[in-house]
Parts: sequence; structure tokens; C-alpha cells
Amino acid sequence: MATAAVSAERENYLNKEYGIRSWLLTTDHKRIALLYLVSITFFFFIGGFMALLIRLELLTPAGDLVLADTYNKLFTMHGQIMVFFFLIPSIPATLGNFLIPMMIGAKDLALPRINLLSWYLYIAGGALMLYGPAKFHCRRCQPPGVPALPGSSGKNGVGNWPCTAPSGPSVANGDGAGPPAAWAM
Repeated sequence: MATAAVSAERENYLNKEYGIRSWLLTTDHKRIALLYLVSITFFFFIGGFMALLIRLELLTPAGDLVLADTYNKLFTMHGQIMVFFFLIPSIPATLGNFLIPMMIGAKDLALPRINLLSWYLYIAGGALMLYGPAKFHCRRCQPPGVPALPGSSGKNGVGNWPCTAPSGPSVANGDGAGPPAAWAM
């Protein structure tokens, strides 16, 4: 009987259930906060790697590490990832999910499944953000009358401008769907 009491006391949010499924389907606010913490750390390292490539490109006057178009994409993606996937969600998502319910004495959050859905949407947006510039080129995001960017691989003098929010009906690749980076935001 004493062993059962000791094992019940040792059970906490980290070892209540084991396996990936228990983490991906959890409704415990502390586990969701740890999922956010791992994801935010991942995006921090991705953004930091892009910053490292940018600084290595600027190390020499020739700038021969990446092409000009790739440099523009790295610069834009570094900013978007660090702001939208590291800075903004770091305090409210991680600390808010972990600490606020314990500080107010609540057992759990009011809508734990929606809280988990927010993490899934965060991951989906991050995947679109990372996948977008590697696959799609925003050939029609360039303002009319503005010359192509130096070293860009655009058609007919139209350069690849950073993939931001669409400003017209036909934005990416002529299909009007918009760039994936805009979907992620």
C-alpha cells in the first residue's frame, strides 16, 4: 500500500503517459507549453542559421557565398521566422500556457483542445513558411514600373520580390493563390 502511494505521488505531467501519441494528443496545458517551447527553439535555430548565412555572405566584399536572389530570400525569411515564429509566440504561448493556469489556481485551461489546435496551426504555418520560398517564386509581387532586383532570376525583367501578403488577384505564379509565406501569416 505504501508503494502505491509513492508511485502516485511521483506521477506528473512529464511521466503520466509515454509515447509520441500521448504528447501529440494531450490536453494538459503544461505539455502543450513544452510542445511550444520545443517548436519555438527549433524556429530560433532555423532563423539563427539564416542569420549566420547572411553574416557569412557579408563577410567578404565579393559576396560569393549565395546568389543575390537567395540572399534576399534569406534576409526576408530570417526576419519573418524570428518575429512571427520566435518572438511573438515565445512569452504568451510558452509561459502563458505553463504558468498562468497554475498562478490562478486553475486545474487546466478552459478549452484545452483549442489550445492544442493552436499549436497545430502554429506548426502548419511554420511548415508553410519554410516550404514556400524554397518552392515558389513571387514573380508578380513586384510593384509595377520597378526594375528587377540585381541578380534575380525573374522573367522579362521582373525580379523575385520577397513573398509577403498578396496585394492583387494574381500574385504567385499567375494562379492568384498567393505565396505560401502569405498563407502562413
